[in-house]
Amino acid sequence: MKKGFLVPLTLCASLTCQAGDYFFEPVFNSSERYNSNLFMRQVPLQGNWISTLSPGINFGLRHENGELNSNFTWNQLFYTNQTELNVAEQLFSADYKHKYERLEWNLTGSYNNQSSINTEATTTGLIFTQLMRKQLSLAPTVTYSLNEQSSVSLDYSYNNTKYEKNSNNVYYS
Repeated sequence: MKKGFLVPLTLCASLTCQAGDYFFEPVFNSSERYNSNLFMRQVPLQGNWISTLSPGINFGLRHENGELNSNFTWNQLFYTNQTELNVAEQLFSADYKHKYERLEWNLTGSYNNQSSINTEATTTGLIFTQLMRKQLSLAPTVTYSLNEQSSVSLDYSYNNTKYEKNSNNVYYS
């Protein structure tokens, strides 16, 4: 096949192409908060300054009919008076939207590995620890436009949370 024939052929070929905009955005957040009664006792043991450092990444895709937005964040929590409570958390979320002429659908989801403060009773007293929880959330939505003023929508939401086992082999679900 001659090269001179390929150029006009590729220019005349009708291919279904869509322009897409990919994005990648690093983000960083930090915060400091004070909690005077972290364990909600009648007589507080001590106050805590809690520092949070949160590096993360926003990434996704935008095109003519839809878009995908997602985020991954790593939270590092530092407790000034109780370093045994320091913990790392992972958060991921994604949202996809697609639109046709009258039909639009959306899927939102997240997976979080976060901490919860846990109180365990022992023979010597109470022990305060971090207990990790894994949380999955999914929420699909479908909307159909009947006309310019009316539409029908169907939504669903699913949430599932599981707690890791603690030292007493007791866990929450």
